[in-house]
Amino acid sequence: LGFYTGIEYDDNFKILPGQVTLPYFGPYPGGKGSWRVPIVLEANYRPFRQDNWEAGLDYFFYSGNNFTIDNFNFLDNRADIYLKYTNGPFVVRPWYGVDVALKALERYSFINNAGLALSWQWNSLTNTDLVYRFQNRSFRYPTAQSYNRSGFVNEVGIFQTFHFGNQAAWRVGGIFARELTQGV
Repeated sequence: LGFYTGIEYDDNFKILPGQVTLPYFGPYPGGKGSWRVPIVLEANYRPFRQDNWEAGLDYFFYSGNNFTIDNFNFLDNRADIYLKYTNGPFVVRPWYGVDVALKALERYSFINNAGLALSWQWNSLTNTDLVYRFQNRSFRYPTAQSYNRSGFVNEVGIFQTFHFGNQAAWRVGGIFARELTQGV
């Protein structure tokens, strides 16, 4: 179980083309920014562990509470179920998850995720992860139906993690994503 909070600044509120007026909570703010307080909760449940196998459930909650642009407050809930198999330094982890997000307490997105992670622990100081993820995204704005951006995403990524004891790590890598979306 983990809980995190802090303060962050976001100047990337431009999610639609310029000169657009949305029919909810007033005019579209354009390229404005705002300070916000993020609230993050993470939980893990591992009901099955046996030899090299593990199965479990991961949950993630994020709330971004803006100081000045409250119609862009964001709530995100994600739950993943996974299976993990370990063989020496190699780990195979397929998973499936659902992600539901709200913006200004209206449905923003519903995303089905499925993926596979392959990991190689070289030694106690470093490991490499190769990740594939497929997403079926549904973006809907109940008060602005013309702004539906539903579609599919395929992502492939590679990451290298350097561990500094049990308390810190540095992770570098990247993801290539191919989106096939419709709508605005």
